[in-house]
This record gives sequence, C-alpha cells and structure tokens, in this order.
Amino acid sequence: MNGHSSSSSVATLPTNYEYYTSGGVSSGLRADSESFTLNGKQITLFSGSLHYFRLPREYWADRLTKFRAAGLNTVQTYSPWNLHEPYPGQFDFESGYLNLRAFLEACKQADLFVVYRPGPYICAEWEMGGFPAWFLRDPNLRLRSNYKPYMEAVGRYFTKVLALIDEYQFTKGGPIIALQYENEFGGIHNDGDREYFTFMKNLIDSTGFKELLINCDPGNNAINAMPNLQKGDYDGKYWKTKELIEQFITERGLPKLAAPAVPAPPKSHAYGRVDVKDYIPFDQLLSQLKPIITDKPQHMELLDLGNSYGQHYGFINYRLANLTKFKHLKLKGGASDRGVVLIDGKQVGIVTNGNDYDLEVDPSQFANTSAHTLDIIVENTGRPNGGGVMNSARRGLNGDVTIDGKIGLKYQTYPLELKEKFIQQIHTLKGQPFVAGVDSPALYRMELSVKDSPVDTFLRLDGWTKGQVFVNGFNVGRHYSSVGPQRTLYIPAPLLKTGLNQIDVFELHSATNSVVFTDKPDLG
Repeated sequence: MNGHSSSSSVATLPTNYEYYTSGGVSSGLRADSESFTLNGKQITLFSGSLHYFRLPREYWADRLTKFRAAGLNTVQTYSPWNLHEPYPGQFDFESGYLNLRAFLEACKQADLFVVYRPGPYICAEWEMGGFPAWFLRDPNLRLRSNYKPYMEAVGRYFTKVLALIDEYQFTKGGPIIALQYENEFGGIHNDGDREYFTFMKNLIDSTGFKELLINCDPGNNAINAMPNLQKGDYDGKYWKTKELIEQFITERGLPKLAAPAVPAPPKSHAYGRVDVKDYIPFDQLLSQLKPIITDKPQHMELLDLGNSYGQHYGFINYRLANLTKFKHLKLKGGASDRGVVLIDGKQVGIVTNGNDYDLEVDPSQFANTSAHTLDIIVENTGRPNGGGVMNSARRGLNGDVTIDGKIGLKYQTYPLELKEKFIQQIHTLKGQPFVAGVDSPALYRMELSVKDSPVDTFLRLDGWTKGQVFVNGFNVGRHYSSVGPQRTLYIPAPLLKTGLNQIDVFELHSATNSVVFTDKPDLG
C-alpha cells in the first residue's frame, strides 16, 4: 500500500502501483493508440506540478499526499541545472531539498507516478531557465543550440542525471513513466536545432533509458485548475479538482483506485513582533571580504572566484577610494539589474536599468573629510528565464564609470553573495545599536524565540524598503516592502528550531526597529 491511511470505503481498492503492475511489468507508458496505456492497461494521467527544490524536504510527503488525495495519479517535476551543478563538474543531487532520488522515492511512497523533466532548459519561472550562471563567462555563448561547448556541458549533466534515475524507471520498479528533454523549444527550424535534439536523444538512448520520451511546446489551451498555494493549504480549487476527477472516473468507467484521506490543513502561528537587536554597517560587512582589484568594472560572472567560475547571485559592490570632491557622475550602460550609488557611505542615487546614468552631485553630499569614497552596489534581481537574452545576461555595472569626464580606474570589487556560511560568519561580529535613519546598506540582526515545536509563520517587514531575509542563515527570499504587492514572506517550520532563531535582514536603504511574524500570508 502507499503508507498513508485511507478511508474505510476504499480500504480494499488497489493502489496505482498494485493495479498497474499486477501480473508483472512488461511495458511502460505508451502513446501509440487513442489512449495512453501503462503496462498494457489504459490510463488517464491526472497530473500536477511539484518542484521538489522549492519546498523543504520535510514537506514532500505532505504535499504529495494532498496530490493523491485530490485524485491525481501523477506528478511532474523539473530539475534545475543551476542548483545541481553550481560550479562546473561539481554536482549536488544529495543534500537536503536537492536529493532527487529521495524525492522520486517519496513519489512512489505516495502512490504517484512521475513525469520527469530534467531540462537542460526548464523555464519554470526560474532564474535563467535553470541554466548555471557559469555559462556566462563564455562571450560566444549560444544556449539551446548545437554550440559545441554548450552541448559538451549538456552531455556531462545528462550523463550524471540519467545514471541517478536509471533504477527509478517504471519498468525497473520505479515511479518515472516519462521523461521530457528540453522545454518549449518551439519546433525544429534548422539543421542546428536538429543536431541539438539528435544529440540529446542519442545520449538518452545510450544510457539504456526505456521509458516514454516526450517534448513540450507552448499551446493556447492550457488550463491551470489546481491551486497554487505556497504553504500547502486548501481552497475552492482543490476541492473542485477532487470533485471533477471523481466525476470523470465515474462517467468514463475508469478503475477506482485507493486514495488517502485528505490531510489536515497545515498549522501556522503568529509569533508576534521581534525587535532589531543590532546591525552591522556596510563597511563592516565588506571588511569580511577580500576585494578583487580590477582596472575597470567587471560583471559578477567574470570575476575570478575559482576554477572557471565567478559570482552567480547576490550583490556586487564597486568601490573607488581616495577621491576628491566631484560634480558629475556618469555610468555608461547603467547597471543590471539595480544599483545603489553611495558617496562616503550615504545613498545619493539609484540606477534602475541598463541605460546611461547621469548624476549631478551636490557638495553637501560629501562627508567632511579630505578623501572620499564612491560605492556602487548592484543587485542581481534575477536573470531572464527565456529567450536569446540569456546568452548575455551578465549582472553588474555595464560600462565605464566617469567622474567629471575622467574614466575611473582601479576598482575594489566585493562579491557580496550572502551565502549561508558568510551570514553565520557575520554573527561573530559585534554589532551597533539600532538607530533610525540609516540610509545605506546594512545587515540587521534579530532573534525569534520559539518555545514549542515550530510551525509555519509569515514575516511582515512594514516600514522596511528592499533587501533579503535570512532565517538561521537560510535565504528565504527578497523583500520589496515599499512596493509590494506581496507583503509577507513564507517561513516554513523546518527552517525554525525550538529556542532562539537568527533572523537577519540585509536592507539596502532604510529600516524600522522591528518585524512581525503573523499567521496569515498577505500576497497583495
């Protein structure tokens, strides 16, 4: 059975796996007749999307059970290449929410089949469509093509993925009934496209993968019937979906199979207001990093942080020091995606696009010192997830910085990635007491006390401006509280612990002295 309790009325019904594997498995999913067949038996696929990498591993079973309880028999999921191969040749399919095989096992335990979509391109409203940012070091890059360096990387990635999922094929006792390679490509238009797809197909075949291979192209008739609720709650769409599937099965005379009872809704809690304990000023944050010296501004991806890779996410700060007072600042090509201009640690301008940026500087904006510092901190707010623009989606300053007509040289460049290890490192520093009106980037530190077992909660940052939030070192997302529309960040219980929890907010502009944990989301 599937390991979950079922209502007494369906206790004797077979599960998906019992029904479709009874008598032994001789074939997988087939699409060579009017209906799909699985192991020779007609099957209607009731499928929903669950992206394992967007959910704490501890919640996989709950969400999958809700899928099955609604009447779904299949789950489709992507694999994001940029999470699984963050650096060239360095794979991670094992840690936490990236454990692909554990997710496939959870799907089978939930009595669900799997349509697996490894990419290489996934779209998925995901950064760069799933492509790793280290591709962007190549000035000749042509993603999704027969470009040799790209196909070599695809070959390395697919070889790894296909070895991992081999035993999880349906015909080998696993949950995978189909594999989709590429996504929404739009058709084969030339010999280069044909070479690219032939390469992927031959590679898949060479590994012995036997399940149904499919592609997906955009259509005009897609219907999003299932709910899309971040915290796994129920709404009218969920119950209507369940009702329609049950009605369809009855009217079409499809086999009635066992399904678990609908799980209880998740709990949430309003932990209330938490005050800022202290903050780390921007200069103190930068002191924990070793600057990279460059003659001219470089995009973050082109910095030398290791073997064949640069910076992928977060913020990059460009500093020109020991300046005299100046009147005019020009940023050729602006910034990608968003820049904050600081003079002597105080904000004087914001760059919002890739157009040339000009700023007239008032003498009062300089500190009362003999030498002055210009900082430009640029945020990667998310690379495009489709189209040819991905080939050049580098982030940072896009050209020269000109001060009173003279091009600036010798930048101290700080890659502020804000990874978990760095956030924990910051907690060894002594902070400063909160003061209102700090109009420059800083890291604000708080502690949330949880007395009992943690439950889900939602974080409000009313009065804050823009930045990122970390819970016990884990980046839970960006906030743009001054704009919205979303006003809360979802904090799933597995990120919390009984006792004191570290809450850090990296704020680019101005902050208030507290945040609030509430029991309800506010999505605007």
